[in-house]
Amino acid sequence: MTYTAPPSFTTRPTLTGSFGMAASTHWLATASAQAVLERGLPKFTLLNINVPMGENKGFRVTVQAKRNHVTVVNERMDPRHREYYWIEEGENEWEPHDRSDYQAVRDGYISITPLQPDMTAYDALAYVEGLTLQTTR
Repeated sequence: MTYTAPPSFTTRPTLTGSFGMAASTHWLATASAQAVLERGLPKFTLLNINVPMGENKGFRVTVQAKRNHVTVVNERMDPRHREYYWIEEGENEWEPHDRSDYQAVRDGYISITPLQPDMTAYDALAYVEGLTLQTTR
């Protein structure tokens, strides 16, 4: 199997082979998938790839940025005098971090962030187990 970089006028690479090929609408995603097929990834690892608009300065391996956002919920009344709730996202600030995916893309770099699907707050398990929870109404 071989990989051929795309010409400058297209985002689609040319792939040849019959096993373990990867293709997408962006050459970088295809090249990344191909590298993963060839080298593998640690178990339960996902890659999140963000590409800046226009030319880029290269790659950065990054951490996931943290966004501070405040959700405001307003109780309102419709024209028929029925209550409803309007949910607004108020603040949308990113915490500064030199190694974040957000900062890398802002600086013109392609960010590659290894992620994992388990979002369990293991530090909070004992706390939640100590709560008094009702099982009936």
